[in-house]
Amino acid sequence: MTTSRSATRRGTDSSKSNCNKISGIKPASFIIESLPVEVEVAELRQALKHYIRINIELNPILELLSERLERIVKGKDPELVKQGIRELVDEINRIESSLQAKGISHEEHALLTVMQKHIQSVAEPELIPVVRSLVQKLGDGSLIFPGWEKKEETRKAVERMLLNGCFECFKAEIEAKRMEPYSLVPLVRGLMDYVVRYRTSPQ
Repeated sequence: MTTSRSATRRGTDSSKSNCNKISGIKPASFIIESLPVEVEVAELRQALKHYIRINIELNPILELLSERLERIVKGKDPELVKQGIRELVDEINRIESSLQAKGISHEEHALLTVMQKHIQSVAEPELIPVVRSLVQKLGDGSLIFPGWEKKEETRKAVERMLLNGCFECFKAEIEAKRMEPYSLVPLVRGLMDYVVRYRTSPQ
């Protein structure tokens, strides 16, 4: 998959500078009660769309929230539109607070979200150690180096590492017939997508 080099970052903490900007997008910061509601809506929409645009490649949840934002702004009642946008802002801020509470990085959260999409039989507390283990292996320096994503052999090695890691972690689920072995293939593809986004060196 071809990614925008301006949007990609390398390392687990590389996206914090952008992702933390949402903490400034709180209703009190963007709403001046004396302004017409249409102006309030425009300011909120602009701030939220800007945040989503610069972070969407690194956060799978933002893809869904972006779709919700587009549906919300099509509403005809400005008050309801403003309320809907405020709720989205609050939801994103809750996600940021949740990451801090769980002690996981944005990269780990992205991989966790992919896992939750493909694996419904395993609870989140059990998935977090899995993504931490995968991120730790990605960061040990044996697979990831500048330009690794351009080398087919290295990309395949990373995919094998993800596949083997997932198989070992979900072996019990597979043996108990709660998960089909072939379900790991789309899972690894989804994980690989975000590994490339996070672990590609900016040019």
